[in-house]
Amino acid sequence: MSETSSRPVYRITDLHVNDRPLEMAELKLRAKMRDNFKCVRCGSTESVRVHHKKGTKSHSLDNLETLCLNCHKTEHGYRQT
Repeated sequence: MSETSSRPVYRITDLHVNDRPLEMAELKLRAKMRDNFKCVRCGSTESVRVHHKKGTKSHSLDNLETLCLNCHKTEHGYRQT
């Protein structure tokens, strides 16, 4: 048995992170890198995530911004606890 025959062969379209295509995971990482892994609203580096500014119809980098959990909740109208 050759060394490569026991390994699965992946195509780029097969790779997913948290059940999303790798492309979206890469876009989120690029947005965080662009924003220096800081919330663009308050500057926090804790619990940052990527937010779609104009909805999820566009996943372009221009439509993504890095927000901390609190600012993200505020953006969506959740009460702070």
